[in-house]
Amino acid sequence: MIAEGKFRQDLFYRLNVVQIKIPPLKERQGDIILLAKYFMQKYNVAFGKAIEKIDPETIGILKNHNWPGNVRELQNCIEHAMNMVGRDTYELLPKHLPSYLRQESDSVKDAVVLEIKPGNLNLGDALRETEKKIIKEALEVVKYKKVKAARLLGISTTTLWRKIVEFGLDDKLERD
Repeated sequence: MIAEGKFRQDLFYRLNVVQIKIPPLKERQGDIILLAKYFMQKYNVAFGKAIEKIDPETIGILKNHNWPGNVRELQNCIEHAMNMVGRDTYELLPKHLPSYLRQESDSVKDAVVLEIKPGNLNLGDALRETEKKIIKEALEVVKYKKVKAARLLGISTTTLWRKIVEFGLDDKLERD
């Protein structure tokens, strides 16, 4: 901005006495629900509503989203949800969230359809196949980005990588 003449160099150095590094919201999982509750209370007052809590499934959806728009995106999502809530509702539900958040969550939940065939009722095999399908769908949802897939699945990237290799799903992965 300084090179473009949009910000004075002397002012930059004057303000740059102390640098504060704030990681993106996706790296501050604990802040997501605190901020969501804060915005919920803010919009309770602004919209004259009395929402008391956030449904556990809604919390899961909020925690699993990547938040590329950081706090502003979260605020907009909560404002959207508060606009969708009826007067007689006292809880934020997944149906109140913007559709892109619900679709992100639904795509993984709906992905697992286990085919059980007669004579193939081995629990270990069924669990392994189900886990493989879930991991494959999560990878597809996030366009094969390991860090995002791990976050969506609620597991570490190390565990995800081990499972990817175990299930032979590493052919489309980007190295991130």
